[in-house]
Amino acid sequence: MGQMLIQTRIKFNTHPDTDPNVVSCNDDEIKIVIVSFSQSRLERDNIRATWAKTLPNSVKLIFMIGKHSNTNEVTENVVEENLVETDIDVQDKNFDFKQTLAMLSWLYKNCPRARFVLKTTSDVFINIPKIIELIDQEMFASNRMYGELLRRMGPERQSDSKTHHHSVSIEEWPWR
Repeated sequence: MGQMLIQTRIKFNTHPDTDPNVVSCNDDEIKIVIVSFSQSRLERDNIRATWAKTLPNSVKLIFMIGKHSNTNEVTENVVEENLVETDIDVQDKNFDFKQTLAMLSWLYKNCPRARFVLKTTSDVFINIPKIIELIDQEMFASNRMYGELLRRMGPERQSDSKTHHHSVSIEEWPWR
């Protein structure tokens, strides 16, 4: 039917839309939901103090975080912070992939009217006026993805690499 259905067993421990003062993802005014993957409160505070400081009502910001073994890490006000915590362990080797699936599943259930989703990390500055300008130009487009296309990239297999914890085995991806 042209729909992408995502069903997972991932559990969500927090839900940012429980307070009536917080703009709901179901609001017709929401043009875009920005989902930032961030495991650090300091990084989230930096986002709030910079590009997210004056978000218009048409933009909803959500922070997705994983399950920490140290429960002291997540002591923020859930409503104020717009945190969605999953039950995915941040030490899981497939954490990023599972968090992305969790994000899609959560958005499907909680933000069915969101027309656009921007997935980002906490170290990226988002130019909100430019994003809104792009969205306004694309209001009738569908099934599009924007991002960086990495050509001639291969899997990381070097054990001495700084990104080795993200390495891909030959069994997982046998091609160069």
